[in-house]
Amino acid sequence: MRKLQVVGLAVAVLTTAATLVATTWTPSEVTCPICHTKNKFRTIMSYGSYVYGWPSKFQMVYWPSTDESSVYTCKECHLSAFMWDFEKIPADIATRPRARHNLDQIAWKTVPRDTPVTLEYFVRDYVAHMKHHLAQIPS
Repeated sequence: MRKLQVVGLAVAVLTTAATLVATTWTPSEVTCPICHTKNKFRTIMSYGSYVYGWPSKFQMVYWPSTDESSVYTCKECHLSAFMWDFEKIPADIATRPRARHNLDQIAWKTVPRDTPVTLEYFVRDYVAHMKHHLAQIPS
């Protein structure tokens, strides 16, 4: 009986300790604001109760920013941003025409300087250019 109590206590202590330091992540589907591709990322569900015992409010300056899951990268257009900024990009930013650009110099399929272009055009041009180069790699 005593052995069972010790084992029960050990399990309870380990379970409690694990929840105190655990950060819980959950899968989520996020739509890219540029190309509208659905991406699967991990989102923080809970930080664990250890956060409230930290001595400084500046502890969060470095975490979760240093965690690999905190940067989202779209699988199609490769837009990269912190998880908390990814969906804050305004929807019209990709389709807003821009009169000033240098796509006559840097685009794969150049556009005359006096022709307005969109960010969406530039991203699609970039992805097409990268796919062109990837197709050149022998398999």
